[in-house]
Amino acid sequence: MNALIGDKSLLEQSGWIFEPKLDGFRAILYVNHELKFLSRNSLSLNDRFPDLADFRKNIKAKSCILDGEIVAFDSKGTPRISLLGINQSHYIVFDILMKDGKSLIDLPLIERKKILQSTLKNGKIIENNFYTTDGKKLWKIMQKKDFEGVMAKQIDSKYYPGLRTKVWLKIKNLNTADCVIIGYKLSEKREFSSLLLGLYDENGNLHYVGNVGTGFSYELIDQLLNLFKKFETDKKPTHDIIKQKDVVWLKPHFVGEIAFLEFTKDLRVRHSSFKRLRTDKRPRQCTLKANVPNYKK
Repeated sequence: MNALIGDKSLLEQSGWIFEPKLDGFRAILYVNHELKFLSRNSLSLNDRFPDLADFRKNIKAKSCILDGEIVAFDSKGTPRISLLGINQSHYIVFDILMKDGKSLIDLPLIERKKILQSTLKNGKIIENNFYTTDGKKLWKIMQKKDFEGVMAKQIDSKYYPGLRTKVWLKIKNLNTADCVIIGYKLSEKREFSSLLLGLYDENGNLHYVGNVGTGFSYELIDQLLNLFKKFETDKKPTHDIIKQKDVVWLKPHFVGEIAFLEFTKDLRVRHSSFKRLRTDKRPRQCTLKANVPNYKK
């Protein structure tokens, strides 16, 4: 289940619970006699996070399915995705979808939360995500601790697997968008200049939404260009008129997370900076609706 973008006015509304938005790697955990982590793309994560292998005793169920985020904390206790694989990984759980063979997705969220609390005992590397009905207070704490923002969820909502709905909304401390990387631009000296970005509309058409040319180290540029080689194409992946020279087009395969100030009325991203490559998201998940604040068809 995925979230749409919300705004801070929601923090004062009743009928919602609010959770810290975590900068990590989304993962579903299948618990039986073993623990099996799967990414958004249904890829196994066990080999990638071997330090998350020893907390079966914290789960009071013969079997269950949990939804959460794999994170690594900095010295101040703030999740930083850049520290995954460097610092100890933790699994922060915010939902339970099945317990002992019984599906829970049609239960109201608050009921699932109660079942989760009784099922999962907090430990050193696994714990329940904190939640509250006081959104304004949590927002101030998240700003002070430099978290990504706040998740707002309707207290009586069901769980909708694979869907992006208005019952889960993300209120961001910093504007970010997950965009398809549709190409890269070269300078006059034939050196890397910027990435070209795209987002899908509701009809499945890919649209150009601007460039990002900051946030790259020389090492990262080399890594990206090596990854891009196999996906270069002579065919432009969008039907938009893009008046830029010296562009190397890419097949829609890579997703980049971009920090930005705003989207203009003609859906161009302004003052953008590259944050990271998203290997846990598919290009088709990168839509205008999910990434552009107040987007209207």
